[in-house]
Amino acid sequence: MIEELREFYTNVIGLTEGWRPDVPVAGHWLYIDDKPVIHLMESNTLESKDDIPEAGVLDHFAFSCTNLNQMENHLTSMGQHYTRTDISSAKIIQLVITDPIGINVELNFDY
Repeated sequence: MIEELREFYTNVIGLTEGWRPDVPVAGHWLYIDDKPVIHLMESNTLESKDDIPEAGVLDHFAFSCTNLNQMENHLTSMGQHYTRTDISSAKIIQLVITDPIGINVELNFDY
């Protein structure tokens, strides 16, 4: 499952895998530029999506992004379903996609 998540966040979202300290649990650190923003770590208690509590462990998180058209083209070319919402009060366009274990990823673009 952790490899599926790594693939999603690197190939779909565009994060890069980078340096990770030597810790006793397998995992991956994913970066935006030189900043680690997501730490994926294996769990001995979650062996499949069926083991995740129905309420999940996290609803969503958000990234501030640029190049809306490029991201929409990328998601479409990968066959990745997303929803698009224009939030005029915040002056953003929001794309929301769901990762392989059901966590929503909010991509916010200024307009």
